[in-house]
Amino acid sequence: IGGSIRSPAAFNGCYGLRATSGRISLRNAVSAGAGQESVRSVIGPLAQHIEDIELFMESYIGSKPWKYDATLLHTPWKKVEKTKNFTVGVMRDDGIVQPHPPILRGIDAVVEKLKAAGIKVVEFQPHKCEEIWDVVSNMYFADGCKSQKGLLSKSGEPVHPLTAWAFQYGKGELTINENWALNAKRDQLRNEYQELMDERGVDFILTPAYLGVASELGTTTYWNYCAYWNLLDHPGLVFPTGLFQDPEIDTVPVRESYLSEKDEFESKKYQDASVFKGAPICLQLVGKRYEDEEVVAAGSIISEIIRQN
Repeated sequence: IGGSIRSPAAFNGCYGLRATSGRISLRNAVSAGAGQESVRSVIGPLAQHIEDIELFMESYIGSKPWKYDATLLHTPWKKVEKTKNFTVGVMRDDGIVQPHPPILRGIDAVVEKLKAAGIKVVEFQPHKCEEIWDVVSNMYFADGCKSQKGLLSKSGEPVHPLTAWAFQYGKGELTINENWALNAKRDQLRNEYQELMDERGVDFILTPAYLGVASELGTTTYWNYCAYWNLLDHPGLVFPTGLFQDPEIDTVPVRESYLSEKDEFESKKYQDASVFKGAPICLQLVGKRYEDEEVVAAGSIISEIIRQN
């Protein structure tokens, strides 16, 4: 879904899988990023039930798509045992922007249910999120937005304000050496996260899919909670917590300090709690690279725990 599963899943209370790049074909898809290898587009299914996500992936990968798209990895869908013997690291925020009250409540609720069900849960402090964003935002627009603007110009329509907002991160056309340097940083960060998860004994990371519930139209200007995993190429499953925003509970917080200027800017979008009444609270479970099957299996266990409690 254009490199991110955030919007439809988080906004509609669906399940959504952001598959590892190289496992689902983008052949013949219209994209402004054709030929760009630094951070590849990612797609994945949306569904009302986790079982449908699993069925889709097993069926799709079972059709051996690499026979029709030479860019894909030859990786058949694995059968993974569904067990509670795993550890979840909780990344409550990225150290840059604090999620809105309903998302924080959703994290607390899911953590409580996981612990009660015997799942090991530990805190996971964010690691170099600012650097990850700097790398990936440059990679998104490595040609200074030329390909994106060229594709959009064919419609003859004006550029949408949020698209224009995104284009501001295009800092000009990168040289080959600059792009290679970013690739080297990307690979370093991928190794660091792999080592970090292993050192902390963490199999999955529970984190926001977006900083809030359904945003008001035209206000979604911070998508880093998905961008990090796009760069690291970690699969992620967005899932509903079964909770919904409640203005009586998720009141507007009184904050005396902020994590950053971006945090202050984004926090102002939650000044009237009643605007978001009834919106589903969704989170995401992120796994290790190329462990899509493990993410779906763990997501199935977590979903069952949520339904039973």
